[in-house]
Amino acid sequence: MKCYIASPFFNASEISVVETLEDVIIKTGNKYYSPMRHGILKDMPKEEIAIESKRIFDENVEMINWADLIVANTDNFDAGTMIEIGMAHALNKTIITYSEQGYGANVMIAEASSGHYTDLFQLELAIDREIFNGKQEVVE
Repeated sequence: MKCYIASPFFNASEISVVETLEDVIIKTGNKYYSPMRHGILKDMPKEEIAIESKRIFDENVEMINWADLIVANTDNFDAGTMIEIGMAHALNKTIITYSEQGYGANVMIAEASSGHYTDLFQLELAIDREIFNGKQEVVE
């Protein structure tokens, strides 16, 4: 299964969550695209930001289309992550949300996703379940 990780990555705590999600996805035997690995605007010179912003946006949209499953970190209510969730929902992608900080999911996120988790073990089981469901659909 191809997974897209939607998450903020503006500080050490958020980066740690992304790395944890990457590890969980690898552990379940899946491929992933992590925007954090493909361009961080705050680390770029001003002149480069104007050029790279469009490239990063286009690449992220392309990879949301590529993905079978969106794994979204909803901690800190990042606007970019919420947009990625909305795009994925509009494209009828399967979405699983996760909050390391223990936040619940509001009605819009809850209705757009197939599950919201605050426990990594439960998240891993949910990803495995989505893989099984996908394989089951192919067999039928």
